Amino acid sequence: MISQPPSHPGKFYIVVEARDPEGAESRHEIETNVDFGAPSPPLVQGLPDRLKVSSLSGHPKLKFTISDSDTLPPGINLILEIENKTILDPSNIFLGSQDSDRTLEIKTTPSHPLKVGSTSFSLKVSDGTQTVTQKVFVDIVE
Repeated sequence: MISQPPSHPGKFYIVVEARDPEGAESRHEIETNVDFGAPSPPLVQGLPDRLKVSSLSGHPKLKFTISDSDTLPPGINLILEIENKTILDPSNIFLGSQDSDRTLEIKTTPSHPLKVGSTSFSLKVSDGTQTVTQKVFVDIVE
């Protein structure tokens, strides 16, 4: 049996109990400390540093992944910050998710057409403890 006292994270007790056929019992308890190290930040893979986007048709879905050794994908939050919202409105960016597989799509819409120009957006990925940011430069062309 292995147990962990709730007031001492990293401290574990290992208890070994044995009984022989005649019924004699033996019990041995070992206390140990385990250092799991510092939590690691989330990881984003597959997003390019720069995108070329058509103002008429947008950009097809980009596939990327998020992961974190300490947090399952549903517990990872994504925040999108756009540098120049007059060129790229937040309603033109669509994020999709399926566990650690994510998608990002830039679409032109009748109510928010894409405007020719250059801007960038930052995708902030947080596990609640640590946040990483990936910046993507966007060139919108005719």
